[in-house]
Amino acid sequence: MGIETRLQYMRSPLMAALAARGTIAPDAHGLGLEFDDAGALVAADGATQPRLLGIGSARIGHDWETTAIPELRAQAAAISERLVGMELETGTP
Repeated sequence: MGIETRLQYMRSPLMAALAARGTIAPDAHGLGLEFDDAGALVAADGATQPRLLGIGSARIGHDWETTAIPELRAQAAAISERLVGMELETGTP
């Protein structure tokens, strides 16, 4: 059956609550969630959520190839670099 990536069919109470608040939104194709190029979730109003980051199948609408190990590795590396940058800027983890 695979992993459900379409927001309207996810059974996660967390995802439902975030969607109800407008904190997350489906991507333009309805295949996954809306992300920016660096892996941050994008809210329903278009605002980037810099502290909500994701890798993998939820990014399928943004990054079609997002389930194989090389792509996951690249996404994880980009997010870790982003987090280290955030820590260096703010001085807090």
